[in-house]
Amino acid sequence: MTHLSCRSALFALAMIASAAHVAAQTDAGVRAVTDVVLVGDSITAGVGPSSGATTYGADLGRLLGSGVSVSGFGYPGATMLSSMRPSGFVAYTSLQQYTDATHYVMNVAPDAVVDVIIMLGTNDANTNNWLPSGAGGPTNATEFAADYAAMVQHFANLPSHPVVYLAFPPTSYIPDWSDSVIANEIIPIIQQVAHDAGMPTIDVHTPTSGHPEYYADMLHPNDTGSMVIAMAMYEALTGETIPPRADAGPVPDARTVADAATMASMNSGMPGGHLSGGCSVGHATKGVPVILCLLLLTCARSVRRRR
Repeated sequence: MTHLSCRSALFALAMIASAAHVAAQTDAGVRAVTDVVLVGDSITAGVGPSSGATTYGADLGRLLGSGVSVSGFGYPGATMLSSMRPSGFVAYTSLQQYTDATHYVMNVAPDAVVDVIIMLGTNDANTNNWLPSGAGGPTNATEFAADYAAMVQHFANLPSHPVVYLAFPPTSYIPDWSDSVIANEIIPIIQQVAHDAGMPTIDVHTPTSGHPEYYADMLHPNDTGSMVIAMAMYEALTGETIPPRADAGPVPDARTVADAATMASMNSGMPGGHLSGGCSVGHATKGVPVILCLLLLTCARSVRRRR
């Protein structure tokens, strides 16, 4: 993507406004996260995007800014189900990634503020995992619920006392990884576990539903799908609402959005600061001058390129 359309620029600038507002909240003493730990399967491990720079973890890190460390502990084939899995699948709690994520959360700085995002369930929805006795037989729903609750408590009870977010699995477009199971069985269980534990959820299923073009292989999100997941997580972590995607045009490139947000952040609060193109920033605590300047610059550049 060589440039953003004016419509996409509006969407990107809404993200910049959100970043400015989060900075203001931090200055006001609102909980400011320093570390985000991602627990998951191949989607978290980076299968699907074109490079490690375009995974949802990398995108989330750019959106949250340099003051937040985002660390991913994903493994392909990982399940929440803890019992022995069929070939090709493995219980997450048996993995080194689980141990590493635990050690990370345990060993953060004393003043660190930590969020853990668990996004598991996609592989649990596989027919061989969810219906171990075959079609018509009992499901592994009870085990899944118990294992999920245990993992939430495991991380929540660590000395840093992180907030544990339970992310719904993204939409699956492959029959053997049944999206019906994800939507109608796994997500309700996750909601109940979150309710019982008093922890928040993140819905990445809804924004990926009806968008197979967000996927590299109908199961693993591509660059665009990864950005969609990152934006949903950003909204949940910061409390900032991004305009509805259906009204905002194409999903902007994560690096373009993040670079613009960084530019705005660097200029915010600096008397007489200037962005490229001569837009004065001044004390842009509300972010409005920055937003207007970036919009005008982006649209102008877009028009010039079309000539």
